[in-house]
Amino acid sequence: MTFRGRHVRNAAVLGCVAALAAVVGPGARAAEPAAGGTQLRFEKNHADQTDSRLLLVDRRTGQVLKSYRAGSGTTQDACASSRGWLPDGTYRVRFHATDYNAHNPRGRIFGYVLRIDDKRCRPDGTGTKRTELFVHSEMKPDGTQGTTEPQRWDGPSDYRSEGCVKLRPQDIKDLFTTASRTGWPTTLDVVG
Repeated sequence: MTFRGRHVRNAAVLGCVAALAAVVGPGARAAEPAAGGTQLRFEKNHADQTDSRLLLVDRRTGQVLKSYRAGSGTTQDACASSRGWLPDGTYRVRFHATDYNAHNPRGRIFGYVLRIDDKRCRPDGTGTKRTELFVHSEMKPDGTQGTTEPQRWDGPSDYRSEGCVKLRPQDIKDLFTTASRTGWPTTLDVVG
């Protein structure tokens, strides 16, 4: 290659690098996963509601990224406030936190949580309004295990809840790790 040919090629490469730098900007960081790249799906198990499934699903492809054992409620009556499992339907995820320690009337929800919308228990929007709904576990506000209920996970009986979706502490932490990598879910679909 001649001197002139190398000079032209190098100028072209430098021009591309300069254009890319102008688009990206100084001090640019890798983009964080966009919210909404995933969704949650809670699949009810009518044979044993403490052995239902919470799935993290890629919204674009429908691929299940993670599947966790989960429970909801102590009865299958979706209209039983603070006892029934979640009513079927789509819920908006309001926020997620790793250090939750407030704003729950019974003071029983701490640490890693996803807060979901309130919902009436019947498909037509009537019936009991279910409130204070979360995806959560049993732990202290800092995410560690406590020594007493409701801050200590004792085993399968702890999948029972007052109507929220409940996971083992290790599973909700894994859900948070995966969602921070793949994109935070903006909805929860409850089916069953």
